[in-house]
Amino acid sequence: KEIIEFANNSKSDSLATELKIYFKSPFDFFGLTKKQINDFSKKLQKSLKQVDRENLISLINNLHHSNNHELKTFAIVLASNNIDKFELSDFDIFNFWLQKSCTWDHVDEICIRITGLLVIKFDLFSQLLKWSNDEHIWVRRASLISQLPSVRKNNYQINLISKCSSNLITEKDFFIRKAIGWVLRELSEINPEDSINITSSFSGKISKLSFKEATRKLNENLRLQILENVKPCK
Repeated sequence: KEIIEFANNSKSDSLATELKIYFKSPFDFFGLTKKQINDFSKKLQKSLKQVDRENLISLINNLHHSNNHELKTFAIVLASNNIDKFELSDFDIFNFWLQKSCTWDHVDEICIRITGLLVIKFDLFSQLLKWSNDEHIWVRRASLISQLPSVRKNNYQINLISKCSSNLITEKDFFIRKAIGWVLRELSEINPEDSINITSSFSGKISKLSFKEATRKLNENLRLQILENVKPCK
């Protein structure tokens, strides 16, 4: 109720139109900025700390099941802010959210702020390999993006990144190709050798988009070296 009241009092019709076009979302918008959502979520946190797990899940599911894009965003942010309350069985909730997602922003926020952290906490890395073969394109993207938290914590599984990327390497979808490059790029900032080895293993298969993203943060010498050995496809 507080969230709905805040959203109605803060809404901007012009921004709502812009956001709907930008995200290509089928849902309604109030016209809130990401900062507004994050800031108001922080204000709610004191009272949410007193909320038990079951009521928290009821709240976030109600928000996420709405037909409003920003209420879904609130659900993700509130879940992220209370990540410590979730148990192993709750992972299925966010798997379901991914299956029902329609836009990249919600998928990436779920992966980076929720599923990627739960994967580490409950050692669910094997689940991500299954996701890389899922029928839902956003779940397949999530198999890679959910590995970003472990990469950033230098707690990644090199074989898992390689296998998930291999399962997706021939896909032509922009968001899948971007995800492959994104994970390899962030890996290159932690361990350039691991990133280069995976990228090199896909010579003749890796798309130009994935390759460009994967090598963007490498120093010039390493980029030239990998360019000699790796041939991207179209």
